[in-house]
Amino acid sequence: MLVECCIVLVAVSVMTLLVIPFHEFSRNNKYLFQSDYLYHQSTALKEAKHITFQWDKIAVIFNENGNVNQAKTVDVNGKKIVIELGGGRLVEK
Repeated sequence: MLVECCIVLVAVSVMTLLVIPFHEFSRNNKYLFQSDYLYHQSTALKEAKHITFQWDKIAVIFNENGNVNQAKTVDVNGKKIVIELGGGRLVEK
């Protein structure tokens, strides 16, 4: 009986550890935005060409050095993210 309880407890613990992070991640598009942003920026650097990153109504153009064409502040699910001019660094406010 004790072994069965331990097995159930381990199974519930593992399921909880797997479900909670994915649930939080899917609710917060901020991480998806940052991931896609950095992917497009690195693609522009690697291919040495202009790349346009489109996210909902937000458009960011990277030049061949990975720099952005203009600085802007975007709102992603209530989180303010500042795209800095020059290196195109993301800063969360």
